[in-house]
Amino acid sequence: MKKVKRIDGFNVDVFESVRAGKVWFAVRLTDYPSAKAEANSLPDALEKLRLAWDDVKRIYLDQGLKPPKPPRSRGNYHALRTLRWLASRPPLSPEVL
Repeated sequence: MKKVKRIDGFNVDVFESVRAGKVWFAVRLTDYPSAKAEANSLPDALEKLRLAWDDVKRIYLDQGLKPPKPPRSRGNYHALRTLRWLASRPPLSPEVL
């Protein structure tokens, strides 16, 4: 499985397979797997995926809903902030323990 450029912020997964002696590329959005496409070349598969994603967005907008957004990656920001806060505090005295 390969990763390629993002589409509207979503990661794209690429799967290669061989059928009848030809290489096929299946692509999908990692966090919205129902948006998928396949073709016999990677650029064609990505273009079909872009068109499929545009259709999905249009359906959401026609229904008066906001289109899905990719999940936000916050990394370890909160864990690091807590660790820094704990490190900045004075050590506990023996009476407390």
